[in-house]
Amino acid sequence: MRRVYLVLAWLVAAGVVVQVAAIAFAKVGEDHLVDSGGVIDKAFVESAQGGTTTFVGVEGEAVHAMNGMMVLPVIALLLFIASFFVRGRGPKLWALLVVGLVALQIVIAFSMFDLPYLGILHGVNALAILLVAIVTALKARRTPPRHETVPTAAGTAATAASAGTEPRDAVQA
Repeated sequence: MRRVYLVLAWLVAAGVVVQVAAIAFAKVGEDHLVDSGGVIDKAFVESAQGGTTTFVGVEGEAVHAMNGMMVLPVIALLLFIASFFVRGRGPKLWALLVVGLVALQIVIAFSMFDLPYLGILHGVNALAILLVAIVTALKARRTPPRHETVPTAAGTAATAASAGTEPRDAVQA
């Protein structure tokens, strides 16, 4: 289950990269539209949301919205569920941090339509999600295996669980 946890943590990080690429594609497409004489006003935005207006980059906004509202939250929740089956230092805490930051990101996304300056916090929080997801994955990689082999006095190997000792407490031959 540790491998599932690890893959899910990396998927969250990859999802943030997809988010950045998608919104960059959308915004550059909008800039290209304006540079070539197009106008972006309320009517244009409403028709673009309805799917009747297209421009290079409109797909980026759709990918950004779907990934941020559906895909990333589901992956984050699966990461949290998987954390209950992973041994180690703090997998539940790190997964909960990912879920909390993703939830905060969604709240900021809906709030920034009324408070545009929250867009700055939206970008910073995205970086925080990326950082926490990477740290979560790296910590999962460093978790020791469940059973380590321990040399015994007889020269045979035994697992730490069956020998009842930690490797540092093993009898030296």
